[in-house]
Amino acid sequence: MAFGGPVQVGQEVRPENIISITKIGQPRGFSAAKDLAWLRESLAVSAGQSEILEGAIHSALAPTIANYGLDAEENTYRDLAANPEALKVAVSAQLRWRHGFAIRPDDFRLQMNPLRKGVYRSDSNLPGLCRLPAWEIDDEIVTALAALAHLNLRIEEIRAHSSITAFDDQDLAMFENRIASS
Repeated sequence: MAFGGPVQVGQEVRPENIISITKIGQPRGFSAAKDLAWLRESLAVSAGQSEILEGAIHSALAPTIANYGLDAEENTYRDLAANPEALKVAVSAQLRWRHGFAIRPDDFRLQMNPLRKGVYRSDSNLPGLCRLPAWEIDDEIVTALAALAHLNLRIEEIRAHSSITAFDDQDLAMFENRIASS
């Protein structure tokens, strides 16, 4: 999975407007811990047997996705290069949620200029529009990029499992934009 994060080299502070893509390589874990604890207690099995049983249940309910996250990573890079509207929708939602700004994606300019693989310089008029410091806008762009990458990962999971994962209201605008651009 790919998501936005600040560029940091050692203890140095990142230059303004620089955002990098980093990776997470593990799928989300099985989330029925309470039910599995009940099952463990009910069956009175050993710890080793419990791990085997939990692994079998997990594999049956959520089989491992081959090359997990690669499609999401590729789609996130594609969104940055070819679909800047997707990131603008995410930034708009983030600014509304954190700061109460009612800025639509059409109201501002945002472009992510690649510096090298996985590192981008943001170019936006948001600091002037929002009257926020550039570093704070960068933080909101990073968070929005993480949300966009996470959405791409959930779409990958939906395709892999032929299922629907949980979406909340904040994800809906990004999801609609992603579906419209596919």
